[in-house]
Amino acid sequence: MKQIFVKGVAALVLGVVLAGCQNTTEGAAKDASTDAAAVKDAGAKAADATATAVDNTAAAAKEAGAKTAEAAKNTADRVGSATDKAVGDMAAATKNGADALTLTPKVKAAIIADTELNNTANKINVDSGDNKVVLNGNVTTEALKQKAGQIAEKAVKDAGATNTVTNNLTVSKM
Repeated sequence: MKQIFVKGVAALVLGVVLAGCQNTTEGAAKDASTDAAAVKDAGAKAADATATAVDNTAAAAKEAGAKTAEAAKNTADRVGSATDKAVGDMAAATKNGADALTLTPKVKAAIIADTELNNTANKINVDSGDNKVVLNGNVTTEALKQKAGQIAEKAVKDAGATNTVTNNLTVSKM
């Protein structure tokens, strides 16, 4: 009897264990299913967040690129304007320098070639620049002042220049 009792207790324990295992197996399967759904949901949320981050990054990069392009264009425009001004300034300086080197000696030579103006009593200075030829100094008569102006205008015209002649000569008898 003792043996039957032990076998009965053992069968009962075995039944409880087997029933418990069945419950544990079902519970584990249910937990695994719930966990799999939670992982799938978290993965979908992570994918959505990643896609949003990529879209935001792309939009920010596009905006930064547009701002960079605009800044580069503005810089290029300023550099272009500065370059144009520098070229214009250099051209004007070159022209003024060319006038001083070529036109001034031609006008002086024309004035000296005139025997009435080429007199120690007349002091005529010729300056060229800023598209002008300026006569400064003094001559002994009004007629010589007019003659010096006419000779300077003819020398400018003969040189093919468009400079204007300003006659600042004064008349003074020495």
